[in-house]
Amino acid sequence: MDYEKLKLDEIKKGYHFNQEKKSYVCNYCERNFQSSHIYPINGEFFEPEQAAAKHIEVDHSGQLKLLLHSDTRYNTLTDKQIELLSLYHSGMSEDEIAKNLGMSVSKVKRQRFLLQEKAKQAKLYLAIYECAFNNEDTDSLMYK
Repeated sequence: MDYEKLKLDEIKKGYHFNQEKKSYVCNYCERNFQSSHIYPINGEFFEPEQAAAKHIEVDHSGQLKLLLHSDTRYNTLTDKQIELLSLYHSGMSEDEIAKNLGMSVSKVKRQRFLLQEKAKQAKLYLAIYECAFNNEDTDSLMYK
């Protein structure tokens, strides 16, 4: 995946719209979902953007999993952070997570706080970056 060319929303969704091809394209396998088609997936029918989202879920095991395990220098999460984020996403309570990981509840809460701080730092950095480069073509910047 070329993080430089994708907007933040496109990275989060796992697919992007290709204006030239008039299609939604999977960021991982580059499968195209043409704007003028309807796509059958597991016995259901989907419009192109919905089909691209369903494709990520069905064929790639979901976007969060892909992002958490992306093999890139930009993914600086530790194995423990990846596991913790996966468990939070699964809907487990902090008590259940602590038991599952063999940690105290206070340590799980502390880790969640540290992850929230990391997210705030990333947001501030993106705002600073956008302000610093506001004279450039912002459509090409990945955080839009």
